[in-house]
Amino acid sequence: MDISGAQQPLRGFPAWMRRLVPGLCGAILAGGLGHAAVAQTAPSPAGAAPSATLTPGASEVAPATTPAASVAPDEPPKPRPLIAPTEARAAKAFSVLEKHCARCHQAGKLDRVAPSANFGNILRLDDLARLPSLVRPGNPDGSRLYTQVVRGLMPVDAGEEGGAAPTPDEVAALRDWIVNLPPPTAHCPGRTPVTGRQIGEAITATLEQAGTAAASLRFVSLAHLYNACHDDADMVGWRQAVRAIFNGLSWREALISVEPIDPARTILKVDLRELGWVAGHWERILQSGANPMLRALALPEATVAKLETKVPVVRGDWLADTVMKAPLYYELMGLPELGTEVAKILQIDAESLRRTTKAVRGAIRPSEFSDAGRMIERLTAPKSTLWLGYTAARRPGVREPADPVPPLVLPPHDAALALFTLPNGLPGFYVTNPRSQRLDRVPAAAHRPSSGPAKGVQAALGCVSCHAGGPVLPVRATSAVAGIGSLVAADRERIATAQQRVGLFPGMTMDGVAPVAALARQFGLPLDARRATAELETDESGLQVVAHAQDSDASRLARRLLQADVPRAQFERAVPQLLAALGAKALQPDAEGAIYPEARDDEPAAVLEVVTDKPSYAVGDSVVVSVTTNVDCHLTLVSIDARGRGTVIFPSDFEHSNLLVAGRALRVPGEGAPYRFRAREPGRETVVANCSPSALPVDGMKHDFERQRFTDLGNYGSFLTQALQRQQAAAKPSAPRGAQRHGRTAMKASAGTANRAVSPEEIARTAITFEVR
Repeated sequence: MDISGAQQPLRGFPAWMRRLVPGLCGAILAGGLGHAAVAQTAPSPAGAAPSATLTPGASEVAPATTPAASVAPDEPPKPRPLIAPTEARAAKAFSVLEKHCARCHQAGKLDRVAPSANFGNILRLDDLARLPSLVRPGNPDGSRLYTQVVRGLMPVDAGEEGGAAPTPDEVAALRDWIVNLPPPTAHCPGRTPVTGRQIGEAITATLEQAGTAAASLRFVSLAHLYNACHDDADMVGWRQAVRAIFNGLSWREALISVEPIDPARTILKVDLRELGWVAGHWERILQSGANPMLRALALPEATVAKLETKVPVVRGDWLADTVMKAPLYYELMGLPELGTEVAKILQIDAESLRRTTKAVRGAIRPSEFSDAGRMIERLTAPKSTLWLGYTAARRPGVREPADPVPPLVLPPHDAALALFTLPNGLPGFYVTNPRSQRLDRVPAAAHRPSSGPAKGVQAALGCVSCHAGGPVLPVRATSAVAGIGSLVAADRERIATAQQRVGLFPGMTMDGVAPVAALARQFGLPLDARRATAELETDESGLQVVAHAQDSDASRLARRLLQADVPRAQFERAVPQLLAALGAKALQPDAEGAIYPEARDDEPAAVLEVVTDKPSYAVGDSVVVSVTTNVDCHLTLVSIDARGRGTVIFPSDFEHSNLLVAGRALRVPGEGAPYRFRAREPGRETVVANCSPSALPVDGMKHDFERQRFTDLGNYGSFLTQALQRQQAAAKPSAPRGAQRHGRTAMKASAGTANRAVSPEEIARTAITFEVR
């Protein structure tokens, strides 16, 4: 951008469930739970007679509709060999990622059981370049993959044994690869989007075929993922995930049928009766997640009249993120408040097994999950198996869970993570504290920072990432656990057999994690224009129209989606205005009671929002940049032209103070400012925002406003490389990374911190790009 106007010189059963399934515990205790190979009597819906003994693989009730003959069954995606790229820039980036990131984020190269942050596909660069949550082609400063490295947050084990921080030249190689990536295509090549009308027609036809059984049918949509250009292998994985969710919530031994009803196989049907559920179970799910009624599919009134709900269709990623999290997961499973009661339901007498030394225990050192060692325990009954993992924070002078204790004594622990087998053979999960009370999360102090978020690992969903296939032993487990290795293998084999019986592909992963965890992760990712338009059933042209309209909440959101990405929580809150601007109707029968998603576990403490007053510009247009943040910090804005040259546009000789107050929007230039920014030449321009708790210049920038009213940085990529070289040269030994992270808090500028030196990880960074025509 040119600067004109100023010269620049050089818990238990909740009440709702008691009403719906009053006899659940009694039915389970009376009939017992068992392995998939043993027929069992399952709990019945309220008011129904106990079901007959089930035959493995058979449904208790006939499916309401027969799957269409034209819909072929899924096949497991073929394995893809991991091949290093040959193009020079990509090859350098691959080398950097393989050296520093693959041990935590690449399936097949992990030094742990499961990839960190539920992502294990870091070396497939073509796939990586299509993930806007990690890489934004042409915009490294807006790409989380790059900014995490620049901020010193990746790799997480830098400074530990076997871990080292990337060199400035390696960071520059990542930047160079991202800068030169081609922009994504606006449409999915060779794919026709699935429309809401088509979805409605498929559901209407299915309900007509079901007749009187239609009221119990519900539907899960993957159309928005299909329309957002996920490939066929991904779609197979998402369908697997939905099937795994419903079968994993069932106390019945029979298969829960989850079948597609449309030619594109994006709409899946499930019958609540097969789960032993009534309509209230579905309504409880709707009440628990981020307001699904806001964008409910507009089905014909005659279609909705056949159902016992206003929202018969939900998005699959929303469903996974909602039902697989405690406490809703516990409620849907009917798990009591105490872990000891769950053991009784499983017909496991833990005390007797421990007294007679039939409980198998093993110590784990080192533990991938926690800094302290772990004790694992296996308890069995004729028809069930229960694994317990005792985990704790490391405390000086306090015994670790892995230290030997008498058989009847529980190891010292902050949390016990439990995995048990359901009657269909699939795994179920819960977490308890030392008093055997259910926990929704594993306490953060009890696990390594790389094992989960600062809020603590979420019960159920956090367990699925590693244990969808059953118990696992650490990659570097010591001989102390070798004695139970055969038991782990045997139990995993039984679970694999059960998975096959219900139509799942044992061992299948997506980005290195189980499909259920991968599907839930989709809901939590920030949204770009492609994903947002797929969810809103519009196209980028409609978003462009709104973005160019008179400034409003809707136009601001549209511009943000076109220029960067938007966290899910912020997107959901602004959707009503955007839908109205697009001419669509938001269904809000209970707007006052709407539930919105919370900030994600992996979102940074300081969140910067940067947007311009237009989504794109013509040469000569004036440009205004607006910035807001959720914490007080000191802002630096850098404009990067199409040739890569950087200029600090804030602070400047006109505005020395750069404190940005939380929640207060800053406009640059401000009203009445004696200068203007103008788009100078065609191409893609970038605005980088850095916000620090300190007023000291970031990245070693040196402002000399007597000589330059706006600081010229030269080539911005070279400037950052030199800044990293200076930072590493001046670095001093510090506390272990893990200790720093658990104690890290949100940035808050104050008199005591305003002029102190800060580490790179304390500086929030983001960037937007826009086209100049």
